[in-house]
Amino acid sequence: MVHANAHIAPPKELWTRYNIAQLAANAGRPLPLFQESAAGRHKFGYVGWYRIVRWNVCKGGSAEVRAFVAKRRVSQADMPREYWAGVLGQDWARVQLDKVDDPAFGNPMVQKTAASSQ
Repeated sequence: MVHANAHIAPPKELWTRYNIAQLAANAGRPLPLFQESAAGRHKFGYVGWYRIVRWNVCKGGSAEVRAFVAKRRVSQADMPREYWAGVLGQDWARVQLDKVDDPAFGNPMVQKTAASSQ
């Protein structure tokens, strides 16, 4: 799930501070990607299938984390100091993805009929 205004270069590069340990288990596997619509908050649309090709962990408080957080549009929000201390203090993973161009995967949100799966 790619939230609008939370990433600088989606979908090729995503940043996350959650479930970093799961990146290794999912590296190289095709994964469906959904991106938040600019037209409405919390409305997501299917973008395509992507594969994690590499990632690196940036330590909380590092120059990389500070630069990333400063560039996000969502970071322009007026939030308490404690919130920003938590965001900047956590480790973040910079994840690079490649698009999987295989029509056999299809849109995971479209139900396949028995006739189409034969």
